[in-house]
Amino acid sequence: MRYALEWLDTDPERIGDPGDPRVALHRALSRVRLPGRTVVGADARAHVTCVPTVGAGIAVQPVGAPLSLGYDLCEAMCALAKAGRRTAVVADPTAAEEHAVAWTTRFDGVDRVLARTEAARAAVPARTALPMTGSAFTRFLDRYLSPSGGLFSDGDSHHRGWLVSALVPLLESGADPGPELDRRSRATGQPVTLPEGWTHGELLDAVDVRDLYLDPGLTEGTR
Repeated sequence: MRYALEWLDTDPERIGDPGDPRVALHRALSRVRLPGRTVVGADARAHVTCVPTVGAGIAVQPVGAPLSLGYDLCEAMCALAKAGRRTAVVADPTAAEEHAVAWTTRFDGVDRVLARTEAARAAVPARTALPMTGSAFTRFLDRYLSPSGGLFSDGDSHHRGWLVSALVPLLESGADPGPELDRRSRATGQPVTLPEGWTHGELLDAVDVRDLYLDPGLTEGTR
């Protein structure tokens, strides 16, 4: 998903192939004077593109799960992502220039998944950060799932077990994890910290997909 969003956001003027569909779409929409959107790339340089934003819904299912259910869940997550963007636009009009992303790892029916997601969003503090804008999604991946500094970057199975068995219940209850971090630090003899700017919802979302995320760096050759 990260690759797809960054692929769409690439500066059309820097794409060498004139036959690239992003270039053709950008030029066609520019000719009809469709307002472009401003994108700030990974290199911090801003550019304008007329390539439209997308709403993305992702359903993670086990092998053997009905394909029809997966499709319905993707559609529901896509609708949730777009609805979240419409809500965000009320407070921040620039949110209209953002992609929107939502996902689920549950597969016990669309209604139950949506009800569970809404309950998590309504909790105080929220137990999920979904849906996310495209930029928030990128920050989420870098902050929590980066192999060089995320929650699971040390590869320690004991640490992963502690996150699931001790930290997650605290986060789900809305409690302050500070005392547990101190206890864990004393038990291991190592400092135990959470990513800067963490939230209960983002942490729970990260643990939920901890074994599902892989970033092979596909965007490196497409910018």
